[in-house]
Amino acid sequence: MREAGTGVFITRLLHRAYGSLRSDLFAQGYVLVANQLLSAALGLVYWAVAARLFAPPEIGLASSTISGIMLLGMVSELGIKAALTRYTAQVGASFRGFVIACYSLNVLAGIAVWAVLSISGLITYMIPHIGENRLPLLAAIVISTLFYVQDGVLAAWRKTWIVLIEGLLYNLVKLVLLLALARFGANDPIVLSWFAPMPFFLAAVSLIVFNRSLHQRAIDSHDRESAADYRELVSVVGYDYIGGLLNEASIRLLPLIVFNDLGGAAAAFFFQAWLIANTIRLASGSLTTSFTVVVAASPQTLARNGRRALVHLLLLVVAAVAGLILTAPFLLSILGKAYIENSVGILRLLALSSIPMAVNLWFIAYARLRGWGRSIMINYAIQGIVTVAATLLLAPHFGLEGVGFGCILGQLAAMLQTVGALREVFDAGPTSSSGFSNASQLLRQVDWRFLTERPWPARAACVDPEVGEALKRCGADVVPLGSAGAQCELAFVGDLSAATLAAASSSLASHGALFCRTRFVPVSLARRRLRRAGFLLQGVYVGIPSVRRPRFFLSIPPRRQVVDFLVARALGEPSWPTHLLSRPLGWLLRMLGAAGALPSVGLVAIRGTRDEADADATVRYCELGLEGLVTTPGQQAMSAVCAFRWSEAQEDLPHMVVKRARTQQGEALLERRADILTRLAELDLDTAAEVPRLAFLQRVRGSLKLGESFVSGRELSPGTIGEFAELAERITDFAIRLGRATLAPPAARKLSPVCLVDHLERQGLCEPQMAQIARLRLAAVETLPCVLTHNDLTPWNAVTNGKRLGIIDWGEADEAGVPGVDLVCMLFHLAFRSIAADERQAMAPAYRSLLDQPSSEGEIIRACLMRYVEALGIDPATLPLIRLLTWLYHAESELAYVEQEFGLSAIGKLKEGSAMLGLLQVELSPVGEGERAGVPGAGQGRATSSD
Repeated sequence: MREAGTGVFITRLLHRAYGSLRSDLFAQGYVLVANQLLSAALGLVYWAVAARLFAPPEIGLASSTISGIMLLGMVSELGIKAALTRYTAQVGASFRGFVIACYSLNVLAGIAVWAVLSISGLITYMIPHIGENRLPLLAAIVISTLFYVQDGVLAAWRKTWIVLIEGLLYNLVKLVLLLALARFGANDPIVLSWFAPMPFFLAAVSLIVFNRSLHQRAIDSHDRESAADYRELVSVVGYDYIGGLLNEASIRLLPLIVFNDLGGAAAAFFFQAWLIANTIRLASGSLTTSFTVVVAASPQTLARNGRRALVHLLLLVVAAVAGLILTAPFLLSILGKAYIENSVGILRLLALSSIPMAVNLWFIAYARLRGWGRSIMINYAIQGIVTVAATLLLAPHFGLEGVGFGCILGQLAAMLQTVGALREVFDAGPTSSSGFSNASQLLRQVDWRFLTERPWPARAACVDPEVGEALKRCGADVVPLGSAGAQCELAFVGDLSAATLAAASSSLASHGALFCRTRFVPVSLARRRLRRAGFLLQGVYVGIPSVRRPRFFLSIPPRRQVVDFLVARALGEPSWPTHLLSRPLGWLLRMLGAAGALPSVGLVAIRGTRDEADADATVRYCELGLEGLVTTPGQQAMSAVCAFRWSEAQEDLPHMVVKRARTQQGEALLERRADILTRLAELDLDTAAEVPRLAFLQRVRGSLKLGESFVSGRELSPGTIGEFAELAERITDFAIRLGRATLAPPAARKLSPVCLVDHLERQGLCEPQMAQIARLRLAAVETLPCVLTHNDLTPWNAVTNGKRLGIIDWGEADEAGVPGVDLVCMLFHLAFRSIAADERQAMAPAYRSLLDQPSSEGEIIRACLMRYVEALGIDPATLPLIRLLTWLYHAESELAYVEQEFGLSAIGKLKEGSAMLGLLQVELSPVGEGERAGVPGAGQGRATSSD
């Protein structure tokens, strides 16, 4: 079993690594990372050779000259490299002119910097042995600036492999030239070998960049004419440049502060540790550059790719930091015993600072894409100012470790600015910005009621008005805390003071439960206070916002396999980075819980003490399924809350999911889910796809709960056309098998499609002309047979473990559904993900393109749908009708959700932001050019005005 588990883990590891390398979002970044690592290795060889050829004073003079020239080149760069990576994709046919303009600005800036320093006399201070002939210095400044900036052009053009080859050849030529110049006794061989090859590589790359045939293909791939907002460009780049200079100045100040406050030896120990830790920062910058380039070409993917980029970046950085912390003594042993004794601590602290630094680098890239120039400058400024100030305060007292703490504080302070961006990319929804107060938002405030023994209290004592309002929506009679003889089943408090606990005790019945939402209370202290007040602590939970789900509740202290599962589920799929991340996360949560340093925790307690409490209270509590992790998925108030159960064998994955409805009305969904799962078990569909098995449906203390088997896997997210084709075939096989097993003659359906059209028209969501077209086309719906349908078959309700599919969340299923609606919904949503068009505003244009224009994804969809209707004996001419019904049902579902959650006043927002309405309107709109051009299947049956 262990060998099999290891094999599966290795397979997943290789699959994830291979997928990342093929992903357009990360592939370019990995090439840049490889270039940096290769350059660092060859640079180490270069300086090792120089150390054997020249005396230390010569090396010191040459290195200071190179550093001075590179610093002047940085000043002359003007933030142009960032502008190229951000805006090249938007300039379209103006590509050549845009790049030439950028290069010209760099040349002029280089001349200006050189002239100012020469006139002021500062040039001799920065470059001590410059002498009278200063023209070579001007050339070196300009060429080194362009040599650096051209990498931005190649990255924006997605030709980072040229950067890798150029870097390799440059470092090799530089090394060979150093040996040759040293042999022939040339003057300044180190400086000459460093800068002399640059003009030749600059010219070679320029020939590639400005090649008309190659650059025309780049323009065509972006499909843009000159769309760049140059006013925004200048503003963003200007702020970016100022902020970057401020941050760079603070970085350059740190060694000077260490030298002045701690001495020369400490400066040496710090500098070597900083060089090693800085590798993580450079790698993070490369990955964010790749993110910038990809999203600049497809702005509609900002939220989705922003999430993916941040999660991927953090996983890699955390893994790199963990490796650096473990190997720090070994790496420093190369430099000598003194470095092991003095640099290990500062190296580990600098490595830890790389984690918040990665978030800040991601935010800066995100801000560039959003045009937030001022935010970029502020973030850079906070990093620099707080780091320097904290270092000045802490270094005299804590030595080098004080510098490390200063770096961490600087990055954490800047990271506070990223909260707004994080909310933008992790909070999605058609009406998330409408600002309406709604039922589900209130009910989520009491989702913790499922952590208590009685989730539906008839009477509750509460100190929070908003929570009290939510409890009233759940049907509870809410009374003030401290109401003597109230006989409440639940008491909600906000602190653990003796007075508060005494008031809660007087309000509760003997079987009542206490829930406390509080901050900064060590678990041991909470247990003692509760025990003194006559309560037995049942559990401590921390709420963790997740990437894919609204919230997790994790027990403290956490079990190892629960943290593993939490991290894997939050980040998309189990993989080696998630396993690496779960270990330190579990340890950190234990330490924070013990110290009372968690920002917010929920404590559940019952009346009594350990001696006199009900003997089976803890057993009954665990029987509810709350063994460590509870999630609150779904945006609707009726959505079920899920608790996960692990087996006694301590498996890494739960063996059961226990679900409860948020509201009394939601219990009907659980009953229907139980009926559907029973029906699916009779069909024996395991050979086509795994579906949950019903474990139980029972009522516990007035609340209905449902248990079903856990289906493991990751969400369907095809990254290539090959993956899309494979997933489409497997989904089609499952749909055919389910359809054949449940095929029945036409019958009266639960929802009349014509009535749904009438409802949409009354709410102003469907134009009268389109509504009439829809009614005419829906006349043929009576000829369609009935099958069991999932009714929400989307990539997020299907998982795969690499070998087989799993179909989950059958709460909306219908035994008399329309054949093909599940398959249409899944295939098109998979296609949207495959072509990075799964943002709401991008779906309708992508759907129109898939119907009207020839594409690989469109051909695969048509072939799968034809195979499905032929297998079930359905007339292929009804496929347009099936498509129409698919989006009609989903548009009505969105409307029902908005009406329930937000009220009628929010329907106008739905018209602007509904993806399903957009797809429905495309289906009812006039045909596109594809059908008239004779594309097979394009626009089949789509309505024209003559309908």
